[in-house]
Amino acid sequence: TEARSPEAAQSGMQPGLYAVGDGNQIYSRTRLNKDGTYTDYDDAMRPVGGGSWAVRDALMCFDPEGDGEDQQERCWTVSGPDANGVIMSARVDSDERYVITPIEE
Repeated sequence: TEARSPEAAQSGMQPGLYAVGDGNQIYSRTRLNKDGTYTDYDDAMRPVGGGSWAVRDALMCFDPEGDGEDQQERCWTVSGPDANGVIMSARVDSDERYVITPIEE
């Protein structure tokens, strides 16, 4: 799926830099790239992981690089963005939920 598909626009997620957290604390920062890849960063903006992302059936799916125990594809429902650009996400196969906020660059 092309990263800039109509489904991506409907999900509220577009290429750019985002803070991922719980609304009070930021856990990580993630950059979605136009080519369908993503990079995760620590607090000092050092790359700490990445992989590919796609929108499928109104879900945002992330597939980390590698084949380790915690590197299988995970898909999320997303809602928003609200007036401040905040997006809510919920993992489809667990109770994980995150607040995703765009970061101006």
